[in-house]
Amino acid sequence: MPSSRISRSQNRATWLSPQGQYLAAALVLFFVLFGGNLPTPLYPAWQQQFGLSTGTITAVYAVYPAGVVLGLLFGGRLADQLGRRPIVALAALASVLAEACFIMAGSVGLLFAGRLINGCAIGLLTGPAVAAIAELNPQGDRKKGAWLGALTTVTAIAFGPLLAALLVGFPPVPAMRSSFPFVVHMVALAAALILVGTCLRETAPASNLRSWRDICVVPQGITVPLEIRNRFWLAAAVAFLVWACTGLWLALGPSLVMKAVGSSDRLVGGLAVVAVLGTAGAVQILGRMMDARNSMIIGLLLLPPGLLLIIATLLLQSRASLVFGCVITGGAQGFGWMGSSESIGRLAPPEQRASVMSAFYIVAYAGVALPVLAVGMGADWVGLPTAVSTLAVAVTVTALSRVTRLLRPHRVSTMAARKTDGC
Repeated sequence: MPSSRISRSQNRATWLSPQGQYLAAALVLFFVLFGGNLPTPLYPAWQQQFGLSTGTITAVYAVYPAGVVLGLLFGGRLADQLGRRPIVALAALASVLAEACFIMAGSVGLLFAGRLINGCAIGLLTGPAVAAIAELNPQGDRKKGAWLGALTTVTAIAFGPLLAALLVGFPPVPAMRSSFPFVVHMVALAAALILVGTCLRETAPASNLRSWRDICVVPQGITVPLEIRNRFWLAAAVAFLVWACTGLWLALGPSLVMKAVGSSDRLVGGLAVVAVLGTAGAVQILGRMMDARNSMIIGLLLLPPGLLLIIATLLLQSRASLVFGCVITGGAQGFGWMGSSESIGRLAPPEQRASVMSAFYIVAYAGVALPVLAVGMGADWVGLPTAVSTLAVAVTVTALSRVTRLLRPHRVSTMAARKTDGC
């Protein structure tokens, strides 16, 4: 049963206008989330500084998505029981600890610890923060709330590597070259904690809230209510596919840019990340009134040419294929992510919204990590172009099958209804 203390906590921090709280929640998500990709431009420097092998630096990269999934397994369920604000604050504090590991890193052990904690923090944050944004929309418009959460996510992911590349090039003192981005992020995290503590009201249903002693801490897994399961998996599959293609560009893009333009500057290499995610953000701004189903269909149809252009860039090192590949992949990501996020945001029941959003993000982050790791392992056996081509075929076939499914929305809804009636 909710205590009076919990009830009072729901009414705190309501001095800010509803619109102000809505935007403040998005700002909190942005401040914490952009730290997830801050290390991206620093991997070559760490590899040289600590004398790491390619396998070791790849492992440092891989512990991040593992940490994200670990956080997602707990964050949504905890936020539905304790409220959005405590879990978002906990995620911000965990990010502070991760940044401290990077700042003090004198060995590869602290790099592993920092990336793992960083991933856990992002996993804890994502479901509750996106749920809070949707719930704080002043008009109660879930579509707009889901759109703002999706746009903030993409913008933060693009901003982190660009900011790090800029700060690494212009540290206040040479000794802070590798640590300066994390110091700056700590300032952003402090601002996020202040916003959570003073500007946001609790949005979780009061009937769900429990004390810390009564919570269930069993990992939630990817479990969603039966009545929305079919539609959830359809939207989650779209998110997986568009992030798989985007993740491939994020992994290969910097080296492809540097080879295509003949530069070794990490800032130049980071332009691929900015181009892909910048296009995705622009698409979400310009297409925010589009129907979720149509948005997902367009995103899926853009995936095959985006993957084909990755292969062309690998083989030809062509600037034209690089530019068009970034733009088309960004478009696929923008449309697909916007449509799938909106669909999940409207489907999720209020009492389980954070849990459903966390399950959705588990699938999306799996799309970022698993295909890239598969391509990396396959490249050692058959070469990178062949590995990417194999992934392209698999993604294309799956994407076209999802398009066929989306073109039959009434049948999908009928099947879901029948399953619900049979419970």
